[in-house]
Amino acid sequence: MPGPTPITSPYLVRFLYTVDHLQHKANFFCDLVPSGDSSGYNTVPRGGFSAVGISVCCDQFFDLLAPFYDDADTTFDGFTIWQRVGTTYDFLSSGSTSVAGSATGAYEKANGLCVAGRDIQNQFLPFYIYEGRFGVAFKGNSAGSLGSSVRALAGGIYNIDDDALDEEPWAWSHSRDQWFRKRWLSVVVDTNEKLRRERGLK
Repeated sequence: MPGPTPITSPYLVRFLYTVDHLQHKANFFCDLVPSGDSSGYNTVPRGGFSAVGISVCCDQFFDLLAPFYDDADTTFDGFTIWQRVGTTYDFLSSGSTSVAGSATGAYEKANGLCVAGRDIQNQFLPFYIYEGRFGVAFKGNSAGSLGSSVRALAGGIYNIDDDALDEEPWAWSHSRDQWFRKRWLSVVVDTNEKLRRERGLK
């Protein structure tokens, strides 16, 4: 059996959000360059896309998440940027967002949504968000099976409708060993066992 994929990506961007006092994070490995953006950094995108500031990427990311979260119990906390130094990531920068959740109703405690796909090297490269309003357990592997908000999220991560924006993760994020995303597989909604323990459900 091969060992774990080595981490070689030079930068890590982390988007943070808090649901009912429990903070979650969405990590994206990437390459960055210094810029005049308020974050201090611009993306280094794949071919066919343009560089944008991380502060812009942050707002767009939370725009994708907004339909799943209610600002009555959820805050979008912004971003942090980290640079790889040796075998660890050192903090570089942080910033906030003005985007707020637009959903209503009770959040789904200990639930998760996974946008699954593979990178150019055919390595599994999933993306997760947690404790939104995702609905019942579900697996969809065709764009037509997804609701509009889920489809937009999957599009931002895996460009399933060939309309991803410069500021969306498809354009600039890569695997931990620096391979861009290649193809989408499915969207899965299910419970998360670690969160079930943290929320006292098991």
